[in-house]
Amino acid sequence: MKPYQETLVARDAPLAHVQWDEQNNNLLFQGKEFLWRWNLTSMKLQRLPLPRSEGNRYSAMIGHTLWLGQGLLLLEIDGLSMASKSYSMEKFGSIKGLDVIDEKLQIATEQKVLTLSPRSRQIKVLDSIQISSPAIFFAGQIWSFYNGLKRYDTEDGWLNVLPCPGNQQPPHISRDSLLTYCNDKVYRFDATGKLLQVLANRSPHLVHAWAANTRFHSYMFENGTLEVYDLQEKQQASYRLTTALDSLLVSPSVIVGITKNFPVVYPRKEASYRHQFH
Repeated sequence: MKPYQETLVARDAPLAHVQWDEQNNNLLFQGKEFLWRWNLTSMKLQRLPLPRSEGNRYSAMIGHTLWLGQGLLLLEIDGLSMASKSYSMEKFGSIKGLDVIDEKLQIATEQKVLTLSPRSRQIKVLDSIQISSPAIFFAGQIWSFYNGLKRYDTEDGWLNVLPCPGNQQPPHISRDSLLTYCNDKVYRFDATGKLLQVLANRSPHLVHAWAANTRFHSYMFENGTLEVYDLQEKQQASYRLTTALDSLLVSPSVIVGITKNFPVVYPRKEASYRHQFH
């Protein structure tokens, strides 16, 4: 990124919600007022003004389309052209979470659980649930994660799964497990809320940010060390970055992330060491 581009992005800080379109080599991220797209092939930087709305922002990607929810507004943004279309969610309530299941957008609002087909653009109501805090979808159920992890049961309502004071980072889904970070430990649960595993941080440094998907588990420590576990290859890689990332994504080819002021991209081949694990 060129110096004048860095200046533009820094003016929109703090940055959040990094998304990576590997097929088109596009890095998308959000600032206070704009959605940014940085193409790593052309090095072109584009921005799209975001509507001013109350509440937290939530985002999810289907192909190269970014879905962004905030308050009573849902945005559909083409990650290639940056063209956008908006949908009012006023009759459903404020958005509390977005996710992608079977190539369909799942939407949690204050009053409903919804699904939207990208082809038809039709919104269908799946369930009526009162949701007051940020939520995530896992195994066909709603989980909330503010001031602790909770799971919604159709018969018993909201069930406490893990107490965790404070506004914790969103959980991550890895294969058939849900992982959440609390009190310097990673907790892994199955779809019923049963605790499967507790992974303690064995480093003397605190975890600054972390990410997990079906292939990679990644932990960013405060001293700039990044540990990446490749579950498919059963291989661990360690990176020493010049600055700790506030959020990150790991793909087979690159590590992408953001600090509060600028985006970063690291080729994965630059790992300082790798070794097998079992």
